[in-house]
Amino acid sequence: MAHTLYHPLLVAGATVATSLTGCQLSLSYVSVPAILSISDISEYATLSMWRVTFNKGFHLCPTQAFLSSLIFFLNAFLTFLYGDASSPDSKSVYPLLIAGFLAISLIPFTLAMIVPLEEALIKRHGTLSREGSNAFGKGNISKEHGAVAATRTRDLMKQWTSLNYTRTVLPLATVIWVWAMCL
Repeated sequence: MAHTLYHPLLVAGATVATSLTGCQLSLSYVSVPAILSISDISEYATLSMWRVTFNKGFHLCPTQAFLSSLIFFLNAFLTFLYGDASSPDSKSVYPLLIAGFLAISLIPFTLAMIVPLEEALIKRHGTLSREGSNAFGKGNISKEHGAVAATRTRDLMKQWTSLNYTRTVLPLATVIWVWAMCL
């Protein structure tokens, strides 16, 4: 027989990973495309809206990845300590560890692949802020340079969206893995 918290922890970890999947998907499918769909605002306004979305995601997503991972690692530890060797659940220590590593893998992926794009976007927003740009595109930038930079910014945001879709696969894989453990 599995320890008392085995199934509640399994459900809790899967629930947090599912929530994380939804958060990640909403950023790529709803938030950033909504920002990019507005073509008649300045690059500064576009980046300002992206920055709000980024800040919200920065507080939500890594926390959920860490929490989901922690729950799976705790469940693996408790299963190792209190699991009955004759129970089928006692053999789930390694699958629980895999679920924990899948859940937390979002963070190294983000650091390696997405942070450089985010830094470029944040740096551009800071540059425009210092130059006095506003929502109407007024500032100290020539129109030609501004148009090229705005196109580059939109391209970076589209690239960020694509990578974020890829990042969404990691918590989704966690959920699928846990469901497969239950079958």
